[in-house]
Amino acid sequence: MAAASVDAPALEEAEENKFKVITEVYRPLLIEVLDVKDIVEALKIQFGGGDAKFNEVLELIETGERRKIVAERFMEALKVKEDKRGLYRAVIDALIASENDAIAEHLEGTSEFNTKKREHYRSFLWVYANRLEDIEPLSLLTSLEEHLTKRDVEKIRKTVEREGNCAGASELLLRLDRKSEDCFGEFIKALDRNGSHKLAKEMEEMKNFALGIGADDEVDDGNGEDIPIVGNVCPSSDKAEELELRDYQEEVLTPALKGQNAMVVLPTGTGKTEVAIALISRRFLARNPVGASNHRRQKSVFVVNKVPLVKQQKDRCLKYLKGMCEVAGASGEELNHVPLDIVIDANDITVLTAQVLVNALKDENIKLELSDIALLVLDECHHCQKSNPYNVLMAMYRDLKLNSPKLPRPQILGMTASPGVGDSKNMVQAECYITKLCANLDCIISRPKIYADKLKAKSNSPKETQIIVKGRPLEDPYFREISVIMERIEDKIKLVEAGRALVEGNDEFTKMVSRRGAQSYEQGVVNLKKKIQETIENEDDRRELMACVSYLREYNNSLFINRDARTSDAISYMEDYINEEERSSPSGPADMILKKMFRDKLQTLNRIANLHMSINPVLNELGKQLKKAYAENEESLSIIFTKTRASAKALVKWLNEDPDLNGIKADMLIGSGNQGMTSTEQNRNLQLFKDKKRRSGH
Repeated sequence: MAAASVDAPALEEAEENKFKVITEVYRPLLIEVLDVKDIVEALKIQFGGGDAKFNEVLELIETGERRKIVAERFMEALKVKEDKRGLYRAVIDALIASENDAIAEHLEGTSEFNTKKREHYRSFLWVYANRLEDIEPLSLLTSLEEHLTKRDVEKIRKTVEREGNCAGASELLLRLDRKSEDCFGEFIKALDRNGSHKLAKEMEEMKNFALGIGADDEVDDGNGEDIPIVGNVCPSSDKAEELELRDYQEEVLTPALKGQNAMVVLPTGTGKTEVAIALISRRFLARNPVGASNHRRQKSVFVVNKVPLVKQQKDRCLKYLKGMCEVAGASGEELNHVPLDIVIDANDITVLTAQVLVNALKDENIKLELSDIALLVLDECHHCQKSNPYNVLMAMYRDLKLNSPKLPRPQILGMTASPGVGDSKNMVQAECYITKLCANLDCIISRPKIYADKLKAKSNSPKETQIIVKGRPLEDPYFREISVIMERIEDKIKLVEAGRALVEGNDEFTKMVSRRGAQSYEQGVVNLKKKIQETIENEDDRRELMACVSYLREYNNSLFINRDARTSDAISYMEDYINEEERSSPSGPADMILKKMFRDKLQTLNRIANLHMSINPVLNELGKQLKKAYAENEESLSIIFTKTRASAKALVKWLNEDPDLNGIKADMLIGSGNQGMTSTEQNRNLQLFKDKKRRSGH
């Protein structure tokens, strides 16, 4: 019997068509659910070392780029690879080997991977993540070990350590979701076994509702109508507080109720947020009652300018709208896994920062348009200037209005205590500034006129008392000793030939060295560091010079601390920095010299710290004022503003170590980023302050 001939071109075409299942048909799904880190190791042989696109993917993973961006680049690398022979099977095998069986089986056509249903699940999981703050996700890992890889467990552990239980629980849920839909049921069982019976029962019931099934129903196969996704809906027995506006609030709300874009101007603490909630309730929720079909045109998006305000404003909405609608708070980290269009579709009100919304509107893979939103509330709208994300967002709105006038546009409600006047020096400039702000927001100003007197009676204008205190002399003993060290390091930079070429004849460097202990010195150091990175090619020279500028910056920070806090805090700051350097990086000859400079001075510095003349006059007066305030009212709350994170940490340390002030239980609130606080930590400290468990904040 003759062997059948093989049509090579036909086989290549079949392989190509099969591969399009990955690169085209299911590209959006894979970008949404695939963690490329799970499979790249298994594909290195297939791609080889010379594939530029694949190498770019590896670099993105190495630098910690967002999962979704890595997935997009990976899909591009797959698509442009010239020799695709065996690549389809290699991807499928890699998915199976990394325990992404559900995805692999779906691509192979051996199981139904219902994308609509998974969107419901993913949205539901994301919505419930913020209910898990009191759950220890690490305690659930043993019960769920058969569903998680070692990599999953390690990622969850690191997330808990870095960002707290809530973020860790979210990471756990999303990793379970990538395995198979049954894992969510296992998660609920694990919760129940670990004592969270009430939450487990509630999640089981809400899971069924999210998928549109009853207790006796089979899970829908996804071929029916769209199923509403449940957000932060509260049990019907949980009553909302009744929202009653004062006369002046009703007055400023009137233009918005008529559909006009308006900037509500009310002093701090007089109920701007309540005005926005009343508008949402009366004008937008009435069009889309709970249980009605999802329709994005009825969605309200509440924009804030700082991440900690997301939770605060979300909670305020729920205070008055419990059981009436679904409310979500979305920040950038949470949205690494869930597209914003899904979040907005799942909720009547979404609270987020302007940058998150701008990013989503620019992202071609997120199906969200500004015309999909019915109401855009801009908290602290006076920021709508120049390149601020608020103004970028409103530039999109203005483009929509001018270029597509027939498309629906969101109504704009701005809120501010004062529109401000910028750098205006006279009345004409002030009027121009405010007019431009109104043009940016496409709105009119709405402030009380008829009921202005009632607003005045309600406003709680703070009593302002200025106490002029002469601080430390600029060149106090600590400053003199540290300046000697800094001058030696500046001279050391000149001893390196490459460094001398950078600083000789450099006016900026000359000015910088005369401004030790000032912000301009730090900026000069930052600029010098950038030049070293860009221009010095010799690795040894670059390492030595980088060490020098790093020490200069830290010494300058210690001068800030000495100015604002205790000399002992400034010394501790430098000791901590040097000890951390020794732990985290190998010491070369230059590093040893830099450390020795400080340690040779340490005994002298400690002696200075113990001198009476080293008492900080500003700190001394601050202590007196705090003692006086808490003696008059022990329930007082205080907020102390300072210029740097290091100073904030030093002030907290001082308060908690002072025997007359440690009853205050001070804590701090600083920004995110390098050596900052996570949003979980920020929200926790804000809540502790609000509950008077911390009575001083920095």
